[in-house]
Amino acid sequence: MITRGTTPYRKSPKTPDDYKKNLWMAIEDIWTEMYATYEMSPPEIRARINSDVKFYIDEMQDFAYKDLHGLSAHKRRKLR
Repeated sequence: MITRGTTPYRKSPKTPDDYKKNLWMAIEDIWTEMYATYEMSPPEIRARINSDVKFYIDEMQDFAYKDLHGLSAHKRRKLR
């Protein structure tokens, strides 16, 4: 586990809550850096983060769909 200030960052998250905490810390760092260093407005920061996250989620979803289409119908049914 890596510590960031007083809040621990989980290097190998084990639970959804661990991922949620890591996501919060990442967004907190990005938001603070954009606000303080690049003097971006809060709405600009929100739009940028939301756009990037949506893009990455869409990419992962497309990858998952393509991967699942390579499975036989029997294996896809088992995954449901």
